[in-house]
Amino acid sequence: RLPQRRGRPQREKGPRRGSLKEAWAQTKQELEKLAAQSPQESKSSDDAKQLALDPWQEEAFLALQEGANVVIDAPTTAGKTRVVEAFLTANIERPEFRACYTCPVKSLSNDKRREFTAIFGSENVGIATGDSKENLEAPLVVATLETYRNSLLGTEPDLDRQLVIFDEYHFIQDDSRGSAWEESMILTPPSCQILLMSASVDNPDEFTSWLDKLSKRQARLIKVSHRPVPLRDVVWYHDHWYLPEALPAKLIKAKGSDYLSNLRSEQICERLARIEDWQLTPAIVYAGKRAQCVELAHQLKHHIRSMNEDQHFAIQQALAELSAEQELLQYTDGPLRDLIEIYGIAYHHSGLIPPVRVMIEQMLKHGLLRFCFATMGLSLGINFSVKATVISDCRRPSEKGMTPYVASEILQMRGRAGRRGRDTVGFSLWPAISYYQRFGRTKREAGASNLRQDPTTFLGLVSRGYSLGAIERVYEQSFFKYKKPKATMRLLTREGLVKKLRSDVPCNSPAHEYALFRHKDSSLCSQCPLRRKCHRHQQQTKFEDLAQMHFHLHKVGALDDQEQLTPYGEIARHFPQNGGLLIARLVLTGAIHPGNMLRSIQLLGSLCLARFKRPSIDSKYAFPYSPNLLTEHLLELYPRTLFPEVYDAPFGSRQHYLFREFNPAGGYLISEWSRGVAWHELCSLVLSDAYREGDLSGLVYRVASYLQSFLGLKESYPKLSEAAIGLRSELLRPPVELS
Repeated sequence: RLPQRRGRPQREKGPRRGSLKEAWAQTKQELEKLAAQSPQESKSSDDAKQLALDPWQEEAFLALQEGANVVIDAPTTAGKTRVVEAFLTANIERPEFRACYTCPVKSLSNDKRREFTAIFGSENVGIATGDSKENLEAPLVVATLETYRNSLLGTEPDLDRQLVIFDEYHFIQDDSRGSAWEESMILTPPSCQILLMSASVDNPDEFTSWLDKLSKRQARLIKVSHRPVPLRDVVWYHDHWYLPEALPAKLIKAKGSDYLSNLRSEQICERLARIEDWQLTPAIVYAGKRAQCVELAHQLKHHIRSMNEDQHFAIQQALAELSAEQELLQYTDGPLRDLIEIYGIAYHHSGLIPPVRVMIEQMLKHGLLRFCFATMGLSLGINFSVKATVISDCRRPSEKGMTPYVASEILQMRGRAGRRGRDTVGFSLWPAISYYQRFGRTKREAGASNLRQDPTTFLGLVSRGYSLGAIERVYEQSFFKYKKPKATMRLLTREGLVKKLRSDVPCNSPAHEYALFRHKDSSLCSQCPLRRKCHRHQQQTKFEDLAQMHFHLHKVGALDDQEQLTPYGEIARHFPQNGGLLIARLVLTGAIHPGNMLRSIQLLGSLCLARFKRPSIDSKYAFPYSPNLLTEHLLELYPRTLFPEVYDAPFGSRQHYLFREFNPAGGYLISEWSRGVAWHELCSLVLSDAYREGDLSGLVYRVASYLQSFLGLKESYPKLSEAAIGLRSELLRPPVELS
């Protein structure tokens, strides 16, 4: 049956039975033809060309060699990474060569590090993430995007690169992280080459033009439409899988409903069991929820046969090798291991601890799994492909509740189908025709700006010696401004005020004096004859986002009357994490000191756990701070008008906004781990259906990253910095430090 809408049964209106038989015969003939094509022949052909580049890859390689900025717009599997490898191979031995490969997530950074180490050797590859810094003098450093951005602001070690590669640059439009991508591109020195790569952006020409203006260096767009492994859709209709072109055009071209009900797990598994008849595995089956991944994996084993002896032996051998490199199997529970070893089925989601996710990713890379049920996160850049992908539902959880997949997500998930050199074609499978109607014809969307004014970015620029005029010019170079030329990137400066009022003013920083006056502190405004005109102008200016952030930093005491960092601002610039302005204030006032770090990390833990997370905690646990008082401080330091992204809107019976990343339960979790409780024991105490091992390890990682930021205070607070770094090393013990 097709999914039901709004609880009302739907009658399937389709072609007559005779035409369905013809469609099935056509589909069967085509699938048999594709299955008969030998992947071994394709593989050997690809191996013979391994050292050669495709024409477009050669063009991109030469553009990089000539010193141009390059934007590569190419489908998944086309070979974007091959260009990078070729360029690095040609240049990595040069003594002065320095490159940085930025990644959207830490797991991809670790994966890229492993790949590049295998090619270029460990001595030539370093890594820089929030909690890990190794071999930063290497010719090639793989970094998370935020870590690279922070290196430009002086809160992370300066990487001093000649080439920066932004993989998956479509993240520039991400609601929560896109601003960091844009800032990174703006702040990359003009002397540095930039390479942007994506398969999901519909306006790469605009990014190319923007790069031209950004660095005054020629930018080249390399646009590839050909997909080396073509992608074919297959849809389930009535009792069979069909090629869309075999079904009546009226049925296929019908516009999909915006409201789609999810299929039952039993329906999905029955349909998946049929794809092995056509040799359409290995396959990734995407599900929106983590629990659905697990449920589907366990249910599918009742619909398919166990593996043959050769398949079983290959998996056993791979598991033994992976376990020898890292102690992976001891963190893999028995039911999951049985699924892998007996049926070649696995699941992958953020609730799994990183070593288990790494094991599953490596097995997918080697083509050892038949089915992997995964949330969308698996599609975010890990370098592997499968023969087929299946999108088994239509929505995923988000900060705003369950939300439909957007175009870039659909394209990323589908793009994993088709292994270059192993498959003649990749398959995108739709387990209901309504899903195909809704998502099967998804097109790229134009990449947009999500630039926000970030306090640590502003403070970092000031610490780097940027004047207010220079900060304005930084934001004037943004993609946001490029797309909206009439947008205003103004700050309240003395020079601008003099010009506006046509009269000299007695203050060096109008924003500083205005902030003092508004809070009834001693201010030059009190005796200034221009006060009314001046304040009227300030009221107008401060409604602009950049000016608002500037005024707020004066209001909270991070900037002084010379537009320089105060002691508070100097501390705050080192803490870009959630709640960093609060931590900086507590350091300044002495509330966080070397003697109470075990207490203080409970506060860090609370700022690293979202309110909606519900781990089990001991009812006797007492959070060592007043939650109400901390909430008041957070509301003051992060006003909702400036920081709407950190708040949860009213929902249901709750009529007020909540600071999203503040949950005292995080204090309990991190206090237990910091006092030496064993991993398996802690898991038995705190895990719930909705809070799993991966959530717990993620919390520890985030706290470790927070503690890493204290390293920036080693000159002004040497003992505090030493205590924080020592505690960080205690947190990163097995299995959390395994990746």
